[in-house]
Amino acid sequence: MVTAMTPYAPRALAITLKSTILRHKGSLAGVLALMIVASAALATILALQANANTYEREELQRLGYGDITVWASNLPGGSAEPMADALEALDEVDHVGTQTLVYADYEVNGEHSDSEGQLIVYDREHYDYRLLNDQADGYADAPASLNAGETMVSPAMRSMFDVQVGDTIAFQVVRGGDPEEFTVAGYVEDPFMGSSMIGMKGFLITADDAQRIAERIENAGIDALGRLGAMLHISANPESGVDATELNTRINEVEGLRQVVESAHTVDAIAGFTLTALNAYIGMLLAFVVVLVAVAGVVLGASINADIEQDTHVLGVYKALGCTTGMLRVMLLVQHLLGVVLGLAIGAGASLWTIRLAARSTADSTGLLVPADFPTLRYLGCAVAIVAVFTVFILVKIRRLACVTPLHAIQGATMLDMGRGDATDGPASGRGESVRRRPPLRARSLGWSMAVRQLHDGRRWYAGACLVVALIVLLSSMVVRVDAWLGTDGRGLMDAFNPADMHIGVQCIGDCTVGQARDIIEAHTDVVDEYALAMPGVALNGTDMTANVITEPERFHILQGVTSQTADQVVVTEFVSRDLGVGLGDVVTLSSDQGSARYTVVGIYQCANDMGLNVGLNAEGYARIGRDNPQMWCHHFFLASESAKQEALLALEDDFGGNAYIHENAWPGLYGIVAAMRMLVTAMVAVTALVVFVAVALSGAKILARERHDLVVCRLIGLTSRYLRVSFAIRFAVVAAVGAVVGTVAAAFATDPLVGMLLLLYGVSDFASHPAWWRVPLPGLLAVVLAVAFAYLVSGSIRHVSLQRELVGDA
Repeated sequence: MVTAMTPYAPRALAITLKSTILRHKGSLAGVLALMIVASAALATILALQANANTYEREELQRLGYGDITVWASNLPGGSAEPMADALEALDEVDHVGTQTLVYADYEVNGEHSDSEGQLIVYDREHYDYRLLNDQADGYADAPASLNAGETMVSPAMRSMFDVQVGDTIAFQVVRGGDPEEFTVAGYVEDPFMGSSMIGMKGFLITADDAQRIAERIENAGIDALGRLGAMLHISANPESGVDATELNTRINEVEGLRQVVESAHTVDAIAGFTLTALNAYIGMLLAFVVVLVAVAGVVLGASINADIEQDTHVLGVYKALGCTTGMLRVMLLVQHLLGVVLGLAIGAGASLWTIRLAARSTADSTGLLVPADFPTLRYLGCAVAIVAVFTVFILVKIRRLACVTPLHAIQGATMLDMGRGDATDGPASGRGESVRRRPPLRARSLGWSMAVRQLHDGRRWYAGACLVVALIVLLSSMVVRVDAWLGTDGRGLMDAFNPADMHIGVQCIGDCTVGQARDIIEAHTDVVDEYALAMPGVALNGTDMTANVITEPERFHILQGVTSQTADQVVVTEFVSRDLGVGLGDVVTLSSDQGSARYTVVGIYQCANDMGLNVGLNAEGYARIGRDNPQMWCHHFFLASESAKQEALLALEDDFGGNAYIHENAWPGLYGIVAAMRMLVTAMVAVTALVVFVAVALSGAKILARERHDLVVCRLIGLTSRYLRVSFAIRFAVVAAVGAVVGTVAAAFATDPLVGMLLLLYGVSDFASHPAWWRVPLPGLLAVVLAVAFAYLVSGSIRHVSLQRELVGDA
């Protein structure tokens, strides 16, 4: 007589859940490890993105940057007050703050800067810069004043020139005279121009030192190398309702302003420059987090399938004891969601350390000590979304529980059997078909043929590991391709930032000539080609930007249309085209210090300087609106032997000193980016190892448990444990190889559009990765080697397989 099943008590359900978790603790540990890494990285990304943007804008406001700041030089009468008064007379302007400064070339630690430095008076009463400690990882009490001969600099100078407290920085302000030397007294946060992505750098000095330097420049006459100037911090009148573009247009209408402007940047632009490198790396790390979460999902899905198939007999027993399908679903949902929730919680705790570490490391790139506040609301929102997605995913995967009946407990069936036939009818016919299709065993290649057969029989078990390898190889290959584009010397990035190619650039500003520069270079290697480029400031339809004026316009990196071939044609960057709504065929108005004229846009070109806020003109085109000054032209040389470049650069610097700006196709902040990319590649190797280990360990443990009886038979017929372990590793080699091929091919098609979308935000509109052929398979080969090594380690339990242990286990 069959009696009704008694309800399954909550206490019994709790005991069952605990037993199930302990039985599958390996699956829990694997998902937990992946989610800890992913959630810690996610919290760090959210913190850096939110804190850096907020802090940069707060500091810009606190120090009085205004809505637009104009860098001016050669002011009439040497005073900024008349120009500030003229600007304040505009109805759209609320007030104008001024900081006087001196532009001067400088040298530090034996290296000349490509960009001028700006000597600024340290005025704590009006511009209260925050002082950092000597390690730039915390704050220090700012002094009331500096001593004569001392300067405070941005911490980004550490990554650019390895500047340390106590170093000497020399500024050449007068031709033939002694340089002005300053000792670095400390680091200060500089939200204006402290980032390593910004060429210009500010140096705080005493008012007395600034006055003495100004007098030297004024007395030097034509021998002056330094220039007097000022920053004009313009704040819009809130009642006028104008935006930054409209304000820019209005201030450019002030008489005489175009004649003194060096550059002008809105608050949004300067914040973008400061955080360019940080935001680019945040984008890459976000892709890393997405892939890790996806990998965790794949691992979790494979674990759910394996656990249900292995536990069909046990699940049937639970149902026979009165446990409903709903109870089983709740139990499995809690079991598999536990690793995700614990990972998010532990990762959040771990991120308190990673956020603090990352925030400290940003000072060398942004010039700011970004706060290490935990992004509570943002993280909670992301965590809830992740848990919700995984909850739906798990519920979908455990729908098969409705097919489990108490009869499966009696017959010892598995979910795999249920897919082949009814549990009551038996799966004989299905198994017969499967057996006939199984790959044969061959005595001469038994290890390989056994691996192929086991792969065939357990292909559903290996699919998860294959997909995990494909995803991690995809991400690693993308990083490798970006690294290859960047190059060991940052050539890829510089090609994107520069409007045209070159090896050495020489801009004579003093007692030197282009012919002398050419002779010095040819003493080391032949000059095979040359052209000239100038970068004056202009305004396009009232918006300030940099003009790339070139003597050979065919050298522009044209993306669409044609180059500027006549005096009334102009090319613009994709950023300008998108941001200002200017397209091919449009007519625009350009203005500079000699007036304005109308030009037709004939092309889109690549130049990421100023985050893409550039236009390109030929020399005749600029002559319509600007004054031609021989000192504004930088002559770019191509060398027959690029290996002689450093020798030629040193010779030019020794001969010309402060009489010329000498540079190569690079800028100091570039090397910090290259170093960070090397760190990212190293981190990807570590992540690849972790992910492959988790995938192999979880899949391998379940496969070994499933094949326990087969392994005993293999041992009985004389196969050694080493032979079986090698056969086991071969299977994962095949699986990893398939995944590696899929990931590598996907990366070849996905890298350029995905990374291009990210870099487009920073003015790089033509990203194309072309790595050397030998670098393409490296991520896949690494994944295969790691999979084989980890599979061999995981299979160590085969050494303990024996008939006696199997009989005891069955009993």
